[in-house]
Amino acid sequence: MCPATCRITSSAPPLSSFTHVSLKGARALGDYAFSAAYRETEFFQDWIRPQGFADMLGSHLVRRPQLSAWMSIRRSEQRGLYSTSEIHAAGRLLPHLGRAIKLRFRLEMERRIADDLRDSLELVDFGVVIVDVSGKVLAANRAADTILKAADGLKSHAGRLACDRPEDSSALATAICAVAEPSRHRKPAPVDLSIPRKAAHRPLTAHVVPIPTSSVWKGFAPPSGVAAVFVIDPLVRCTNADSLAEAYDLTAAECRVLREIVQGSGLVDTARTLRVAVPTARTHLQHIFEKTNVNSQAELVRLVMNSSLQLSVPGRDRGPRKKSP
Repeated sequence: MCPATCRITSSAPPLSSFTHVSLKGARALGDYAFSAAYRETEFFQDWIRPQGFADMLGSHLVRRPQLSAWMSIRRSEQRGLYSTSEIHAAGRLLPHLGRAIKLRFRLEMERRIADDLRDSLELVDFGVVIVDVSGKVLAANRAADTILKAADGLKSHAGRLACDRPEDSSALATAICAVAEPSRHRKPAPVDLSIPRKAAHRPLTAHVVPIPTSSVWKGFAPPSGVAAVFVIDPLVRCTNADSLAEAYDLTAAECRVLREIVQGSGLVDTARTLRVAVPTARTHLQHIFEKTNVNSQAELVRLVMNSSLQLSVPGRDRGPRKKSP
């Protein structure tokens, strides 16, 4: 709506007549719609008359701090005033329209929450898989898709979560069933699993967490979802050191050293990777110690791990996988 229209409608004389109308009743302008006091107003001359309207029947449908809805039905000049029976008929319709609007608003909010949750789960570098009681994959974030497509330790077989070894698949299925069946005396506890992979790779860690009701995940998990399986790949370079670097005002060079140290590189390897002299790398590391108030690389790594959520930055180069010794 243009500013001129907003100015005219906001100063419309009928508004004061409807401001305090009950949600349970409708009201019409009646004789006022044909009065000289109304027809000489700017609102009528510039807005109502060009459209050929006269009487108006209206009421609030919803009046809440976060949601407001209004019904306005205008009648042409030729049809005259609304009758009492027409006003009562509109009043009987109001509750149904109000409920429909509130339901639509609630569904829209649920959809937005589900979309926000999906977006949030796409930012984390660990896998999130929603499964039903049979282990069928119902939803998964991008990190989980990457893990499942790699089929190294954990995969999707015929649409269901499975492991490389039958005994691990059995343990995973048992864990899903365990969290899906709450006891009468206590809630099901999460189950932690270590899922072996190829000899040169460290195992995946899986946390199987119950979903007590579908409302907990606000539409992200289908109604048949009973468990969320969080999958952590220790070989993925997922530490977000940039947030800590910003918090402690590290320089770009210090931040590069921090990233290598957090990934487990020693000082010599860090210098080699960054193509700087070892004394230069040591100086940067000492500056990091001073700014973060730590005394060792172990303390520094612990600080980073405890200070930042592991986020997945789209397009970031994760680097090659490193083989465990």
